[in-house]
Order: sequence, then C-alpha cells, then structure tokens
Amino acid sequence: MVSQRLRVPASGGTVLFSPETSAPARSPGSAAPGTEAPGTGPLLGTPEMDHAVVERRFGGHMSVEPRKLMSEGWTSWQGHVVNGVFPLGRYLGCSNHSGVFLTVSAARRPPEVAVKLIPTNRALAESQLPRWKRAGALAHPHLLRLWEWGGCQLDGLPYLYTVMEYADQTLAQLLQHRALTDDEAREMLLPTLDALAFLHGRDLVQGQLKPANILVVGDQLKLASDTIRHVNAGTMSANTPTVYDPPEARHGSSSTADDIWALGVSLFEALTRCPPSGLGEPREAIVLPADFSSAFREVVVRCLSPSPQDRPSVTELVAWARGRSAGSAPAATIHIADFRNG
Repeated sequence: MVSQRLRVPASGGTVLFSPETSAPARSPGSAAPGTEAPGTGPLLGTPEMDHAVVERRFGGHMSVEPRKLMSEGWTSWQGHVVNGVFPLGRYLGCSNHSGVFLTVSAARRPPEVAVKLIPTNRALAESQLPRWKRAGALAHPHLLRLWEWGGCQLDGLPYLYTVMEYADQTLAQLLQHRALTDDEAREMLLPTLDALAFLHGRDLVQGQLKPANILVVGDQLKLASDTIRHVNAGTMSANTPTVYDPPEARHGSSSTADDIWALGVSLFEALTRCPPSGLGEPREAIVLPADFSSAFREVVVRCLSPSPQDRPSVTELVAWARGRSAGSAPAATIHIADFRNG
C-alpha cells in the first residue's frame, strides 16, 4: 500500500509531491511502470531512427508492441558505461525518443544524478548540443540543472547524452492518482511562471511544458531544462504535433506564447487529470466543460486562445496568480487516498 501527500506551503512556496511507502519502494525519482521518467518528454530522433535502433538490438521483424520493445531495448543498456564515466544504473523510464537511467557523478553532491540518452545522427547532434550547452549555463531555482552533455556510442550505435539533476517526482505521476485542487494549482503556478519569466526575458522558451516536465527536486518545483531552446529556433521534435503544441506550431511559427498555450493545457490537465479535447478543431475560442474550475476558467481560456497575440504574458499571469492567492488558507498537508501500485 502506498500513500502520497501534496504539501502546500502557506505562501511563496512550492508544491511538493512526496511519496511515502511501507512496501519495498522504488528509489525517489523513478517513474511508475508505463510512465515517463522525470524530464523524458519527446525530444530528438525520429520514429524511423528508433525503429532501426530496436531492430539492430533485437534483430528481425518487430512482432510486439513498439513501446514495450523500446522499453526492453533501453533496459538492456543497464550496466553499460557512457564514455567510461557514467555507469548506466537503474532504468528510470523512456519516451518514444529517449531513455533515462540513474547514474553517479563523483563531481556532484549528492552523487546520484540522471542521464538521458537519445539516438542521434550528425545533424541532430549539431543542433542539439549547443542547446544543451546554453541550457547548462542557466542557473535558476526552478529550472532543472544540466551538468554535462555530449555524444557517445553504445554497441556501435550513436547517442547523445545529458547528465542532469535527479528528480524525485513529476506532476504526471501524481495525476495518475488524483487531480490538484485550485489552491494547489495556484501554488504550482507561481514557481512555474517564475521560471518562464526568466526564460522569456532571455528570448528562450521551455519548449515542452507538460506535467511530465514539471518536476520536484527536494523541496523545489522545477521545469525540465533539456527542452529549452531559443524562441526562433523551432521545435526540437520531429514528431506529429501534440495537444501541448499551439495551432501556429503546425505552420512553423514560434514565440514565447507557445509556452503559454502549453501552460494552459497543463493547468487543465492538473485540475481534471486529462488534457482538454477539441483543441485541433477550428474555432474562435476553446469551450471548457461546464464543471471546470470557476477560479481557473477565464485564465485557461485565455492561455488556449487560438491566436498567440491573445494569450496573456507571463507578467499578466503572475499578477493574476498573486492576486488570486491573497488570503489563501495556511499551510496544510493533503492526504491522498491509499492506492496500490500497478
């Protein structure tokens, strides 16, 4: 049996997802089975490249579900060492385009860090490594730190890797069990906006804001940094656009308003446990369910405006969040009903 708590500080704090278990526990930061590990949103690579990697590892025709086969392919790397420095320890999770492992770094305290691997080619390496270098130079309390990055080979296959802070949990993991309350969503919103303001002021975007990339390290809420890019650099993924991509992304347009759209989707998902439907339909404004939070209805609708010019800025959202948070209840510990893993 497992229970989790979501602690909401009285003011100016962050939401903390802290697992408590009386059964043999996974180490902090490990994703539940079938979920993305912290910071493992889709990145580089292509489905064709991933397919080729899997076939090379296993040989022959793929006769099982591709995601399961990819997971099995990633776990087979455990025990390998990246560039003779980073041993691939416990497998934490994967997306369609990346795998994440626990590793150790003698240069860090604590030494436990995470390493993400991405199948690559020369063109992808030339575009991605400078982005990680730029993100690694950033220091902000609500951005996950990137420590090292580079290229490597595993059994002759080319990969990019980045070594990052080891996250205890993600919002996506919590949402498997229950939605956030309005007060919890506001507490989550403030540090998220703080990080976005920092990035947007430098003509950068987070790039893939979603619950799987909203993380907790210790008592700090942080956003994944390995997806950060320049506002005009275009998306990092060759994937079909997802619900987190704004309508203009389908036409190659990019701006800081992309993050605001993704924030609106993530807020809706945090409060309902599912992303909004009908976002791909041509319409002047999103229509939210009648029972959606009245406190967040207006701001989510504005964030999901089809036109990027109609979406609020980070500054506007900070003012709204601080105004709405005034006089909120004191710190509390909110217990989630016990649930069983698996």
